[in-house]
Amino acid sequence: EPIAGAIDDCQNGRIVFVGNAELRVQEDYLRILRFFRFYAWFGKGEIDKTGLAACAKFKSKLNQLSRERIWAELIKLLSAPNPLVSIEHMAHIGVLNELMGFDAKIEVLEKLIALENDLAVPPGSMLRFMALLEPGCEVSSIAIRFRISNHEKLRLVASQNLRALFDENTTASNAKANIYYHGKAACIDAILLTWAKNGASAVGNWQTNWEIVNNFTAPILPINGNDLKQAGIKEGPELGKIFKDLEAYWVSHNFELTKNELMARV
Repeated sequence: EPIAGAIDDCQNGRIVFVGNAELRVQEDYLRILRFFRFYAWFGKGEIDKTGLAACAKFKSKLNQLSRERIWAELIKLLSAPNPLVSIEHMAHIGVLNELMGFDAKIEVLEKLIALENDLAVPPGSMLRFMALLEPGCEVSSIAIRFRISNHEKLRLVASQNLRALFDENTTASNAKANIYYHGKAACIDAILLTWAKNGASAVGNWQTNWEIVNNFTAPILPINGNDLKQAGIKEGPELGKIFKDLEAYWVSHNFELTKNELMARV
């Protein structure tokens, strides 16, 4: 392979195909995504127009690749410190739409990356992928399209379901309740995605709830089903309802009620 100028290209962050760009792409269409990944990680200055044109010409061939290979490459790209320019180029020439099957929310990704920087949050490739999705999208179709793992699918489902739980008016007590019922990790995803979608800066009530989500650890409910049985409640639907009611009452009182105070309500 011709390597003339390769060292100079590396030193100057110039990402180009070796030799003929179109031939290189046709040898393995995954190189389309690798072109953008390498640019996201190592590129400096303007993107190579010849390489970009080759990627645009053969973008329809991406559907010949296995979904697993595409997913692995996309996640690597999104884990770059700032993949936004690469994603924007991919969108401009139609590569991103070819991958996603719909118009991705690049503006939400842009806001998310800004929040990551403002809040000193380590880049999260899966979270960034979720930022590209439309709220309420069909998770099962996304899972099939990209062959994501079961763990990734569960995380995606949680993020879609919980986005409505955080907005600029979410109170501290509601934020804590969300953490108790849904877990800290899911709430971190939800607040960052909703925050980015709303385009808010890292100030005000968003910032307050962000600090709560990061610092609050939900306590353990001081009663259980056995306590209710010992109080004379038979196992069945009634016990379940009473337990849920007591739990909600405890949460609404800032998790402060003791076991005796809760059992006094039975």
